Amino acid sequence: MTDNVSKKAENPETEIERLRKVSARSDKESDSLSSLNLAQQQQICELLVSMRKQAGVSLEEMSKRTGISASELWKAEDGSSRASLLGYLADYCTALGKTFTISFDDCEDAGKERN
Repeated sequence: MTDNVSKKAENPETEIERLRKVSARSDKESDSLSSLNLAQQQQICELLVSMRKQAGVSLEEMSKRTGISASELWKAEDGSSRASLLGYLADYCTALGKTFTISFDDCEDAGKERN
Protein backbone atom coordinates (compact mmCIF):
# COMPACT_ATOMS: atom_id res chain seq x y z
CA MET A 1 0.00 0.00 0.00
CA THR A 2 2.88 2.33 0.75
CA ASP A 3 4.21 1.67 -2.76
CA ASN A 4 0.98 2.98 -4.34
CA VAL A 5 1.15 6.16 -2.31
CA SER A 6 4.78 6.75 -3.23
CA LYS A 7 4.08 6.01 -6.94
CA LYS A 8 1.29 8.58 -6.97
CA ALA A 9 3.49 11.09 -5.25
CA GLU A 10 6.29 10.40 -7.75
CA ASN A 11 4.00 11.00 -10.74
CA PRO A 12 1.67 13.93 -9.97
CA GLU A 13 0.74 14.41 -13.65
CA THR A 14 -0.79 10.92 -13.77
CA GLU A 15 -2.69 11.62 -10.56
CA ILE A 16 -3.99 14.92 -11.95
CA GLU A 17 -5.17 13.17 -15.12
CA ARG A 18 -6.89 10.47 -13.04
CA LEU A 19 -8.66 13.13 -10.98
CA ARG A 20 -9.78 14.91 -14.17
CA LYS A 21 -11.30 11.67 -15.48
CA VAL A 22 -13.08 11.03 -12.18
CA SER A 23 -14.40 14.59 -12.21
CA ALA A 24 -15.64 14.30 -15.82
CA ARG A 25 -17.37 11.01 -15.02
CA SER A 26 -18.91 12.57 -11.93
CA ASP A 27 -20.21 15.54 -13.97
CA LYS A 28 -21.76 13.18 -16.53
CA GLU A 29 -23.42 11.11 -13.79
CA SER A 30 -24.66 14.30 -12.15
CA ASP A 31 -26.20 15.51 -15.43
CA SER A 32 -27.88 12.14 -15.91
CA LEU A 33 -29.18 12.16 -12.35
CA SER A 34 -30.44 15.72 -12.79
CA SER A 35 -32.34 14.71 -15.93
CA LEU A 36 -33.85 11.73 -14.14
CA ASN A 37 -34.93 13.88 -11.19
CA LEU A 38 -36.49 16.52 -13.45
CA ALA A 39 -38.42 13.81 -15.29
CA GLN A 40 -39.65 12.41 -11.97
CA GLN A 41 -40.73 15.89 -10.88
CA GLN A 42 -42.67 16.34 -14.13
CA GLN A 43 -44.40 12.98 -13.64
CA ILE A 44 -45.43 13.94 -10.11
CA CYS A 45 -46.83 17.26 -11.34
CA GLU A 46 -48.76 15.48 -14.10
CA LEU A 47 -50.17 13.06 -11.52
CA LEU A 48 -51.30 15.96 -9.31
CA VAL A 49 -53.09 17.64 -12.24
CA SER A 50 -54.72 14.33 -13.14
CA MET A 51 -55.92 13.84 -9.55
CA ARG A 52 -57.42 17.35 -9.51
CA LYS A 53 -59.24 16.77 -12.78
CA GLN A 54 -60.48 13.30 -11.71
CA ALA A 55 -61.87 14.88 -8.56
CA GLY A 56 -63.74 17.38 -10.76
CA VAL A 57 -62.02 20.32 -9.08
CA SER A 58 -61.48 23.41 -11.24
CA LEU A 59 -58.49 25.69 -10.86
CA GLU A 60 -60.79 28.32 -9.36
CA GLU A 61 -62.05 25.85 -6.76
CA MET A 62 -58.51 24.67 -6.07
CA SER A 63 -57.52 28.30 -5.58
CA LYS A 64 -60.25 28.72 -2.97
CA ARG A 65 -59.24 25.51 -1.20
CA THR A 66 -55.50 26.26 -1.15
CA GLY A 67 -55.37 30.03 -0.92
CA ILE A 68 -53.05 30.07 -3.95
CA SER A 69 -54.18 32.17 -6.91
CA ALA A 70 -55.65 30.27 -9.86
CA SER A 71 -53.11 31.86 -12.20
CA GLU A 72 -50.21 30.73 -10.00
CA LEU A 73 -51.64 27.21 -9.87
CA TRP A 74 -52.11 27.21 -13.65
CA LYS A 75 -48.50 28.30 -14.20
CA ALA A 76 -47.27 25.61 -11.81
CA GLU A 77 -49.41 22.94 -13.50
CA ASP A 78 -48.40 24.11 -16.96
CA GLY A 79 -44.71 24.18 -16.11
CA SER A 80 -44.38 27.79 -17.26
CA SER A 81 -43.51 28.93 -13.74
CA ARG A 82 -40.21 28.32 -12.02
CA ALA A 83 -42.29 27.17 -9.06
CA SER A 84 -43.59 23.67 -9.58
CA LEU A 85 -46.53 21.96 -8.00
CA LEU A 86 -44.07 20.32 -5.64
CA GLY A 87 -43.84 23.65 -3.85
CA TYR A 88 -47.58 23.46 -3.26
CA LEU A 89 -47.66 19.73 -2.56
CA ALA A 90 -49.04 19.83 0.99
CA ASP A 91 -51.75 22.39 0.17
CA TYR A 92 -52.62 20.67 -3.10
CA CYS A 93 -53.03 17.22 -1.51
CA THR A 94 -54.96 18.60 1.45
CA ALA A 95 -57.37 20.36 -0.91
CA LEU A 96 -58.01 17.02 -2.65
CA GLY A 97 -58.33 15.07 0.60
CA LYS A 98 -55.10 13.18 -0.06
CA THR A 99 -51.92 12.45 1.84
CA PHE A 100 -48.52 11.88 0.29
CA THR A 101 -45.33 9.96 0.93
CA ILE A 102 -41.91 10.86 -0.42
CA SER A 103 -39.00 8.48 -0.75
CA PHE A 104 -35.47 9.02 -1.99
CA ASP A 105 -33.36 6.38 -3.74
CA ASP A 106 -29.59 6.20 -3.87
CA CYS A 107 -28.30 7.19 -7.28
CA GLU A 108 -27.05 3.66 -8.04
CA ASP A 109 -30.69 2.56 -7.71
CA ALA A 110 -31.93 5.32 -10.03
CA GLY A 111 -33.63 4.05 -13.12
CA LYS A 112 -34.11 0.54 -11.73
CA GLU A 113 -37.66 -0.70 -11.38
CA ARG A 114 -38.96 -1.09 -7.87
CA ASN A 115 -40.52 -4.32 -6.69
